[in-house]
Amino acid sequence: MPLREGRDYGSAFSLGYAKGDKIFLLSPLSPCKDYLSDVCFTEHTGKPCSAHGLELRNSQSGGFKGGAYLCVSSLNYQNGYPYGKKAEQQKTLSEKKEKLAESIDIWSAEMNIEGKCKYEFEAKYLNEPVFVFSIPREWTMSGPHISMLTTLIRVCIEVPEMIGKKINDIKQCQKSNDFGKFAAFQPMLEWAAKNKAPKAYDFMGLSDSATNGTIHNWGFFAFYNLKRRNENQEEP
Repeated sequence: MPLREGRDYGSAFSLGYAKGDKIFLLSPLSPCKDYLSDVCFTEHTGKPCSAHGLELRNSQSGGFKGGAYLCVSSLNYQNGYPYGKKAEQQKTLSEKKEKLAESIDIWSAEMNIEGKCKYEFEAKYLNEPVFVFSIPREWTMSGPHISMLTTLIRVCIEVPEMIGKKINDIKQCQKSNDFGKFAAFQPMLEWAAKNKAPKAYDFMGLSDSATNGTIHNWGFFAFYNLKRRNENQEEP
């Protein structure tokens, strides 16, 4: 069954794990980064999860204990219609891949995450170039974390001058199509200033009784909305 993506063109992502000398993808490469929340949930909890065409039955990586790999590319529309900026975005990835890994290290430090990112190699996915990065496992420990990371990467692919910038600089980037979401970076930064990155999977405010739909949509913007709602509640 094909994915029923909310966004089906441009910057695309998948998480993978190593087995021997190969990297195995845990979901199809997709411009809809919400699928990564589903993958992180199942990989760390071992519980099944399904959303919009993706079916996850059990953990394949054991919670990324052997390392987490983020695969990045740019794709045409799912129906095959060409995306006009695909070649430009793939060129940015090809030329700036090491700098992008350095950018992830900058963001990791800001988010209280230890460990280094490394560009590993270029591969092929459905005849498209895919750039594979090893990332600190802590980025997979919650939906908001992996959503924030892939949003930052997407901004840098769309607006290459943001590569090498800190999160506070990136959230001023009005050239990005994600500009309206950048208010959600602030509570994530505030959370990181008070907390070490989780060493075990953390819903970050999402109930243990979460449904497939809420897991899928539990990105950093949902965390921002929950935090804002809680702050606006009157004291009893």
